[in-house]
Amino acid sequence: MRKVIVIGPSGSGKSYFSKRLSELMNLPLYHLDNIWWKEDKTHITRSEFDSKLSEILKQDKWIIDGDYSRTYEVRMKECDTIFFLEFPLEVSLAGATSRIGKARTDIPWTEDELDPEFKDWIINWYKTTYPITLELLNKYKDKTIIIFKSRKELDDYLDKNEITIEKVEKESPERGELLEFINSSTWVEVKDHMVEVVKRWPFTDWEGMFVAKCEGRIVGMALASKTDFYPLPEIYPWVTSIYVDESYRGRGIAGKLINHVNCYLKKQGYSKSYIPSEFFGLYEKYGYKYLKDITNYGGGIDHLFVKEI
Repeated sequence: MRKVIVIGPSGSGKSYFSKRLSELMNLPLYHLDNIWWKEDKTHITRSEFDSKLSEILKQDKWIIDGDYSRTYEVRMKECDTIFFLEFPLEVSLAGATSRIGKARTDIPWTEDELDPEFKDWIINWYKTTYPITLELLNKYKDKTIIIFKSRKELDDYLDKNEITIEKVEKESPERGELLEFINSSTWVEVKDHMVEVVKRWPFTDWEGMFVAKCEGRIVGMALASKTDFYPLPEIYPWVTSIYVDESYRGRGIAGKLINHVNCYLKKQGYSKSYIPSEFFGLYEKYGYKYLKDITNYGGGIDHLFVKEI
C-alpha cells in the first residue's frame, strides 16, 4: 500500500479516515479540497487543479483524499489501493452537519452552516455519482479495493492496523513471542546473538526489550541497554537492536520504537541516548547527530550517533 485514494460522498468521513491512515502507514496525505479551494471560498481553475493533481500522482507514495469524481478514473489508474466509504445518505448528511463550526485541516475555512445547495449536492451524489463509482470500481477490480459500509467497519480497520509499543517483561508471554519473532527474522548477522540475549535475559535496572505490535503480533523490536557491542562503558544509554519485519517497513515503525524508548529513558532521568550504525542516513531523520567513529569488539569501525532527549 503506497498509492491510495479515499473516495465517497461528502460527510462520509473521508478526511478523518485519511488522516488516521496516513499516520498508521506513514504516507503523505493530500486533501483535494485544499488544492481546489482558496480561503475566500473561490477556487483555482480546472487546468490548475489537474496540473497539481498530476504532480502528486507522479510521486512514489501518497494518500489522496477527496471526491472530485471527474478525476476518479485518473486516480484509479495510478493508485494501488482504493478505499470507498459506501455509507447511507443519512450517515453522510449527519457527518456533514456534525462538522459545522469546527476548525479543519482538510479545507481552508470553517463551515458555519450546512448550506442548502451543499446538502442538495450530497443528496444528488447518490443519484448520479454513486452508480458511476460502482462502474469504475468494477473496471479497476485489479486494484486492492476496500469498502466500508459503516463507521464501525472503518474504525475496526483502523484499530486493527494500529501500531502499539510495549516493554517486554521477563515472565511475560511476549518474551516467548519475541524469541519466535527473532528466529523468523531475516537479520542473520545478529539473529543468534539476540536469541541468546532474550534467553539469558541479562538486563538490570531499567534495561529491557521493547516490541512493536500490530494485530496482536510482534512486527518490530528495540533494546534499551547500558552496553552494546563496543568497549565503551562510559557511554550509555544505548538504543540498539532496532529491527522491523520486512513486510511492515515503510510505516514509520522504527521511528515509533525509537521515540517510545527515548521517552522511557527520559523518565529514567537520562538526557541523551546513543545509537550505533554502520551507515549514515538511517537515524539522522529521527534527530540523531553523528558523534564519532567507534571500534566494535570484532575490530570493525561503526558510527556513533547521539540525540538530546
